[in-house]
Amino acid sequence: MASMSFARTFLAALAVSTSTMAIAQDAPPADDVAANDGDIVVTAQRREQSLLDVPLAVTALGGDALANRGITNSAQLGDAVPNLQINSPYGDTQPNFSLRGIGVANEYNSNQASPVGVYLDDVYLAPRTSHGMGLFDLDRIEVLRGPQGTLFGRNTTGGAINFVTKKPDLSGNNGYLQLGYANYNSFTAQGAAEATLAEDVAGLRLAVNYAKGDGKIKNIFVGGRDANSVDTLQGRASLRVKPTETLDIVLRAYGGRDRGTQAAVHGLLPFRTGLKFFEINENSIGENRTDAWGFSANVALELNDQLSLTSITSYDGGKQHLQQASDGSPLDLLNITWRSRYRQFSQELRTNYDGDGFNLVAGLFYGYDSNVTDNTFNLPLPPDGGFFQHYRQERRSKAVFAQADIDLTDQLVLTLGARYTNDKSRYEDAFAYLFAGALGGPQTPLATTVPCPGVAGTCAYDPNARFAIRDTNNALTGRIALSYTLDSGTLLYASYNRGYRAGAVNGGGYTSSSGIYYIEPERVNAYEVGIKG
Repeated sequence: MASMSFARTFLAALAVSTSTMAIAQDAPPADDVAANDGDIVVTAQRREQSLLDVPLAVTALGGDALANRGITNSAQLGDAVPNLQINSPYGDTQPNFSLRGIGVANEYNSNQASPVGVYLDDVYLAPRTSHGMGLFDLDRIEVLRGPQGTLFGRNTTGGAINFVTKKPDLSGNNGYLQLGYANYNSFTAQGAAEATLAEDVAGLRLAVNYAKGDGKIKNIFVGGRDANSVDTLQGRASLRVKPTETLDIVLRAYGGRDRGTQAAVHGLLPFRTGLKFFEINENSIGENRTDAWGFSANVALELNDQLSLTSITSYDGGKQHLQQASDGSPLDLLNITWRSRYRQFSQELRTNYDGDGFNLVAGLFYGYDSNVTDNTFNLPLPPDGGFFQHYRQERRSKAVFAQADIDLTDQLVLTLGARYTNDKSRYEDAFAYLFAGALGGPQTPLATTVPCPGVAGTCAYDPNARFAIRDTNNALTGRIALSYTLDSGTLLYASYNRGYRAGAVNGGGYTSSSGIYYIEPERVNAYEVGIKG
């Protein structure tokens, strides 16, 4: 875990990898994102601002720009966003995001939180399986680099990615349909339709995204699926009601599924004879079967010209069933099945004050997420067998936050922000056992491995044995920045940011409980200087 002392000097911080000195991303063309009088408008600080006025390194991409670049899935964002790296062994499913070198690396267990916070319309998405979403009918994407320890405070030591969907305009009817066909018999369809139910009062927008394509790696095994295939379908419905000029309500529901196949494995040499590089001989190619759905309500109320209140409520869920055949042969030697079910709830209350020379964003946040996992590891053991693993993880996060922009002069602005977070996690009802049995057949338990402190197979099987661990973290994070606008409009800024990611449990341990322990929280201090113009 990256950690740096508050007491380190600015020059020392620039010399180590967990600190960053970055020049802000150049603004994309104005037609890439929502624009107002030529300005690129973003909500990177939870209020509408011109991109050139935000003292942060931000990349903003509009929906049209994504389509022009052929980006249809969040796993492809690394092609368009500097400093963003993405990897995953499951194709487009569960991408591991890394910004400025901070990420989960090769940690693929579903119970881990990403240090790059992912948001959908300001709703934090805890399950990483939900991060592999299709990108369709978006207003824009905002990628914030570096720790976001104040306004996007939950687990954002590396940065934050906010996907902003299109909402009804409340005027007129419109829609679009895009169809595509490409190599490997790949077919794509994306469209949206919007109807105004009452002029300036109510509107409904429906959007859908579909992609299906043959695998890019041919599987010569009779009846076997090709590797790297695509089969996704997502839909979204947005209802906007604005009964008065001061009250704006947006209700959103979405759902989607993925049924593609994983990357190919060039396995045992005897079964590679006569095969080309883009060919495999695999009897059970890995499959990605995921589902995700959710509901949210965003209620914005203007109390007066200076003060507004926003409530964001969400409930999301999903599941994953990932099969990973790791032997690359027509034999059943090494097969892994990852199964998890997710639920999450979040509530944020936020107030915005826009006064003369003083702007304030403050609020409260509560988040809950659960993960129930059942994994099976079929290994080449004599006789056929492997390990079965089960656990349940629950996390609760509470926070209070505030950030103010204070005009010291007409050109010099001081930004002060702080967030206090309380995180509680429970890893419980955990057990694992060694079993005998062929792939897909009945399992005969042989020995308990969790809880068991010793070598696998040394503890007698106990169907009632359970393992549990829990912990609580408290953290104070925040931001200090000075920004100066030259007469030409160029923005100069320097900032200090402290980010925090809650502690975690190594949920991947299944051969022994000695490998399951609590990992301390991650804290990152970042120093940044930037210029925008």
